[in-house]
Amino acid sequence: MKNKISLTFIFLFTALWLGSNYYFISLKPEFADQYTAISLPIALIFFGLLLFNFAIRKNLKFESYFKSPFNILTLAFYKNYQIDLPKDLLYIKMDEVLRTNGFELVEKDEQKQKLLAITKFNFLSWGENLYVKINEQNGNTEIEFCSASVFSITWGRNKRNFDKLVKGLDNALII
Repeated sequence: MKNKISLTFIFLFTALWLGSNYYFISLKPEFADQYTAISLPIALIFFGLLLFNFAIRKNLKFESYFKSPFNILTLAFYKNYQIDLPKDLLYIKMDEVLRTNGFELVEKDEQKQKLLAITKFNFLSWGENLYVKINEQNGNTEIEFCSASVFSITWGRNKRNFDKLVKGLDNALII
């Protein structure tokens, strides 16, 4: 986690550095070619990685990519939640809860009891992928939750997504 936090500051530093390059170009136009030769490739690499993440985010096949501890572009929040409800009923309820609580359900796998929902891009983050897997062991039903950012910075949205999901599930189960 510490490496990913420092990476966030590297992204911010890079953005500030790119902005300062354009400021220096206005002060010293004779160095414009050198500043552009350095700044443009760096900006294109970050932009390309962001586009790549957006292109693959709606597919469960790339779950391990977004959840990987070696992926320095994403931050993931994991939480397990025990609930006293049969696995099949919980899967149906979870589908409903995701749809009614501001998440966009983009893919589900009934056989593996997995759901993938996303949040939209907003002021606080580039969006998150929510991976929900429902397991049943020894008569207990457990939700494995993971909220992974699309690109580095989330400002606490990953944990808020879990809290919102649990609150929505509790409200859906009240009779």
